[in-house]
Amino acid sequence: MGSFNERPGPPYAAPMTFEAFLAFLDERPDGERWELIDGEPVLNASPAQIHQLIAYNLVAALMRAKEATGAAWLPSFGLVTKLRRPGNAYWPDVLVAEESVASARNFLETALLVAEVWSKSNRLARRRQKLEGYLSLPHCGHVVTLVQDEMLAIRHDRAGDGWAEHEVRGPDGVLDLPALAVSFPLAGLYRYTPLEPRR
Repeated sequence: MGSFNERPGPPYAAPMTFEAFLAFLDERPDGERWELIDGEPVLNASPAQIHQLIAYNLVAALMRAKEATGAAWLPSFGLVTKLRRPGNAYWPDVLVAEESVASARNFLETALLVAEVWSKSNRLARRRQKLEGYLSLPHCGHVVTLVQDEMLAIRHDRAGDGWAEHEVRGPDGVLDLPALAVSFPLAGLYRYTPLEPRR
């Protein structure tokens, strides 16, 4: 996710299970974004405007593609995503899941694509930890990182027990997402941000 400082939650019985985490979220104010990391609830600070714009642009592009093709998947802003590794649940900025799955509950255990908007200040170890977590999601074909400090998309494609990494850079770049059979000009995902090319 974008620029944020991770903050631990209030006292709780450690380690917190996923079920306890869901109950914990029910008691928190709307708008807070918590993740469960190795049994500990962690609060993410509110993202910057550029982060929100990039995430919105991606969801809008995905929704237009869905409407144009009649695809059976549905894009949305982040939902709590349960991982197979106990005691861990992440909240990606954007995700795509089969329509029937995505609309059934307020958390998911599977996704076709997850995307995060990161700044260069985000810790590399944290980014790698999340990438490995998303690998545990059944049917997840892509994990996309959109960098908010430059026009750069890093696409990780599932490749056996790991990920194959591809970079797309600059206003002429195109982000291909074969698992969804769609592609988007990178410049469009940075529309209305300071990184958008001058018209």
